[in-house]
Amino acid sequence: MLRYLSTDDSKVSSAGLRRINYMIGEFNVLVYLYQADFWTKVGSGIASVSGSDKLVTEKIEIIKGDELVAMNNSFGHDDYSEGYKMLTLDLTSGAMDVYKGKMYDEKLIFCNSDSVTTPADEQGDTYCFKLIYNQLSEEENQVVIGRSKDKGKTWIPYLKSVYKRK
Repeated sequence: MLRYLSTDDSKVSSAGLRRINYMIGEFNVLVYLYQADFWTKVGSGIASVSGSDKLVTEKIEIIKGDELVAMNNSFGHDDYSEGYKMLTLDLTSGAMDVYKGKMYDEKLIFCNSDSVTTPADEQGDTYCFKLIYNQLSEEENQVVIGRSKDKGKTWIPYLKSVYKRK
């Protein structure tokens, strides 16, 4: 007998996913690029984040200049290892990646430094990314993205998205 999985937010049963319940909701999103020691606004959009029994799923659309960036992100938690995983699907480019994560001081930190799909820029340099999710207040969350050219030995700030609850 088949049954459909619930996407009701109250059905999140994983203890690890309950720690990130603050991410669930409807949000307006502002995107900033780190340049010359300052965060400069480069885009805005919307995000819808829902929870199911074992996953939290984000659908986000950002307008960055003249470009639409659409992403689907799925977050899972392994109650035994206390580890998190995130699958990112870039609906704009067709790229996908898997990040491994852990909770540190109430911040959820993901990294793809051991991924085989780390992208290269126009010069052929390969980057890996670190994503730091945290709750700023009852109304705001953020994710700060750092990037590294040396497989995570050193990081520089890259992008920041601030989510404001609708």
